[in-house]
Amino acid sequence: MRCLLIILSLLPVLLSSCKTQQNTIAEKELIVPCDCMENKNGNEIICVSAVSESKDQMLSKRIALSDARIELAALTKTYILNISNRFSDSKNTDTAESFEIKRQEATRQVTDITLTDMSITCEKVMVTKSGTYKTYVRIEMSKKAIDNRIQENTFFKTLSTL
Repeated sequence: MRCLLIILSLLPVLLSSCKTQQNTIAEKELIVPCDCMENKNGNEIICVSAVSESKDQMLSKRIALSDARIELAALTKTYILNISNRFSDSKNTDTAESFEIKRQEATRQVTDITLTDMSITCEKVMVTKSGTYKTYVRIEMSKKAIDNRIQENTFFKTLSTL
């Protein structure tokens, strides 16, 4: 009986000292297909990559392209607004509010037109272990194409003549 009490009292101590050893895995670099880091053109282009996963292959592709286009549109808009900021001092004839409204409208028009100049430079579809489709997409647009579209826009043309 005494032996049983000693064994039962030592059991929690023995069990607590039996920790499971954790696997310590070193850091591992992820290789992401269609990443913009592969871009060799530097600052001459705007590059966006996106990924989507779905049970439907076409839906996966559509979502990845849509996400990439949304991000590309946002980056293009920012680029155009940065360029148009140099014209903001030349708003002698218009009020500040009227100028800003026209500038926003012209920026939207140029962004919409410029998105037609984008090109899909990488697209890879993978099947996951769970049977879903994962689509990786990279789209690019030349900054020169954006600059050309800005020069074609009537609002920006009138600004450059002021």
